[in-house]
Amino acid sequence: MSKQIPVYNESIYSTKSLASGMVMYDTLRALGDVVYLKKDKVYAVTTYSGLRQVMENPTIFTSSMGVALNKPANEIPEAKASFLMNDGEVAQKRKAFYMNPINRKTIGDITDSIAGASEELVQDLIQRKEFDVVKDFAAYIPLTVVSKLIGFPEKGRGKLLDWAFATFNTMGPNNWRSIKSLPSLIFGLARFARTLKEDTVEPGSWSHATFMAIKEGKLEEDEGRAILMGYAIPSLDTTIQAATSMFRALAKSPEKFATIKANPELIPGVINEVVRMYAPVRGFSRYITEDTELNGYKLEKNNRIVLLLQSANRDESKYPNPNEFDIYRNPKDNLGFGHGTHRCAGEHLAKLELEELLKALCKHVNKLEVNKEEYFLNNTLIGFKSITGKMSV
Repeated sequence: MSKQIPVYNESIYSTKSLASGMVMYDTLRALGDVVYLKKDKVYAVTTYSGLRQVMENPTIFTSSMGVALNKPANEIPEAKASFLMNDGEVAQKRKAFYMNPINRKTIGDITDSIAGASEELVQDLIQRKEFDVVKDFAAYIPLTVVSKLIGFPEKGRGKLLDWAFATFNTMGPNNWRSIKSLPSLIFGLARFARTLKEDTVEPGSWSHATFMAIKEGKLEEDEGRAILMGYAIPSLDTTIQAATSMFRALAKSPEKFATIKANPELIPGVINEVVRMYAPVRGFSRYITEDTELNGYKLEKNNRIVLLLQSANRDESKYPNPNEFDIYRNPKDNLGFGHGTHRCAGEHLAKLELEELLKALCKHVNKLEVNKEEYFLNNTLIGFKSITGKMSV
């Protein structure tokens, strides 16, 4: 006999809900593995086991109908051509090309440049009385080293952060945040992607390699331009917010920072714990293609289900003391980067950036401090607009 699906009466995208942080996800998870969001008119899966099952079954829980909760965002041509909004062989072909310069084998080619930039950054920030952890620390590598590797013309780079933030807002329902942000996606980022050409991007860059693949018939033009957008969006806000949360967590736990400094072999596991606890993406949706059951709950076809990554990563049935930042936990199986065929294609790049930043902090800094924190509210992202920080040797 199927379980009755509990109903949550508030929109999880309201200002009040977004501002509640983890409290809302704890409430939803306590209701059940699956919850019906009455105001948002979608199902939500809240637990670790539930999310893994959905992610492992892209036939029933498909991305090919889009992953946003509103039709306009799902209908943008560059979005429809992305591997995020496709399944099967088509998605894997596009994802494989996207990952060429940043997969496990090739990521070593850019390690030295990211390590060197991280060292220079930390040594520079040490000299300052204070700085903005978001803009001056966390955003530096994505906006300097990584943006140059992507190879977009200088004119467009300055708007990438605003466009990325707006794009994540459009992944929500048709609320005012999504509606306000759609023009930035349609007339900003998507239009910019359509203006890019082989001779306007940096020679030898990832973008240039994409245009060469289009020219050689390895990619269709819409596929290539979707890949260009993919390089820009995930490489920015998500990594920036993860780096911000890492700095903040270590500043608030000086004894743990000291332990990591003395035991640098912990760093890869610490990065996994940072991503588990502070995954910057709330989650995306899937479209249910047929009637099915999930952990005893009957789900009806032709509905959407939202995958709440933050809730799953704080699931106490999977992670004991889930709200504790445990530098020894090393949760390699956390869902911050997703799971299955749609696991984050930029995972290796993001981990490299975070690891090199942490190595530089451990090498040059003895004390981290934070104050004056300001959060932002976004339909899909979780994070900080600014945090005042300080480093001491």
